Amino acid sequence: MDGKNMEKQKKILNIISLVTLTLAVVFFVYGIRAGIFQSKDAMASFIRPFGIAAPIIYTIFITLQSIFMVVPGAVGNLGGILLFGPIGGIICNYIGNCCGSSVNFYLARRYGMNVVRLFSSEKTFDKYKKWLDADEKKFHKWFAVCIFLPLAPDDLLCYLAGMTRMPFRKFIIIILLGKPLGVIFYTLLLNFGFQRLLHHLH
Repeated sequence: MDGKNMEKQKKILNIISLVTLTLAVVFFVYGIRAGIFQSKDAMASFIRPFGIAAPIIYTIFITLQSIFMVVPGAVGNLGGILLFGPIGGIICNYIGNCCGSSVNFYLARRYGMNVVRLFSSEKTFDKYKKWLDADEKKFHKWFAVCIFLPLAPDDLLCYLAGMTRMPFRKFIIIILLGKPLGVIFYTLLLNFGFQRLLHHLH
C-alpha cells in the first residue's frame, strides 16, 4: 500500500471515528437526560424491545471497536456496564475484546505491516515496533505482561503479535487468561467515574 492510499484510508477511519464518537456522546447525553442510567428498571425498559439481540449487537460492536480502534475503549466498555449491569457488561466486554484481539492477530498475520500501520498512528506504531525489532522472544514476554495490565494498548499489541512467529494457541491462551483482569478493572473504574459524574449532575 503506497503512502497516498494509506493517508486516504486513515482519513476515512478518522472520519468514521469522529462520527461514531459523536453518536456515543449523543447517546450518553440522551441517557442522562432521559434517566435511562438512573435505575435498573429504566435501563430494562430501554433495552427490552431489543430482546436477546441487545447483548449480541453490543458484543459485536466491542469486537469491531477492538479491530478498527475508531472509538476509545473507554466508551465501549462503559456502555456495556450501563446497559447490562456489572456482570453482564463485563462478560460482553470480555467476549468482544477476546474476539477482536483474535481478529487483529489474524489480520496482521494475513496482511502484514500495512494493516497494522493503517489502524494506528505512526508514532505509536514506531514506539511498540521497537520491542519487536529488538528481540522477538522478549516481545512475547512483554506482550503477555501488557495484556494483564489495564491501560496497555492491547489492540495494537495484538496486531504486532500477529507479525511474529507466536503460535495462535499461545496467543489465545494469553488473551483468555490476561484479558479478565484488565476488563474488570477498566470497566468498574469507568463505571465508578460515570456514577460520580451523574451524582454531581443531579
